[in-house]
Amino acid sequence: MGWFDARFTRIHDSILNQHLTYRQELLLLDNEVAFNEAIIEEREQGIRDIEAQIGEASEIFKDLAVLVHEQGVVIDDIQSNIDNSSSATTQARVQLAKASKGVKFRCSWLSSRKGDDENTNGKEGNGEYGEDYDSVLL
Repeated sequence: MGWFDARFTRIHDSILNQHLTYRQELLLLDNEVAFNEAIIEEREQGIRDIEAQIGEASEIFKDLAVLVHEQGVVIDDIQSNIDNSSSATTQARVQLAKASKGVKFRCSWLSSRKGDDENTNGKEGNGEYGEDYDSVLL
């Protein structure tokens, strides 16, 4: 029976070794699963962080859109004021040209009148340029 005991011992040792190997593999698998779960959790947290950052970026872009719109309104107002100023300047030039012609006409009229007064009665008037010219200037 010696050979039976030796064979039994070898089988027993072989089964025991297989069982230990199986157990070690199971522990390695458990460690690998735990490691993979940790990696998955890290990635999920990273995704949540990215989602939060995207939300913040979205808010920034919304705020920026509001600012751009408000600046557009201000620019439109500025453009309107420029257009109004240009129109007013053009009208002012026309009025100044008319006023200049009127002053030239009055001066020439008064000069001719002053000459007529001097020639007809010899009066000079009260003011520097004569009474009629001084009243026109007022």
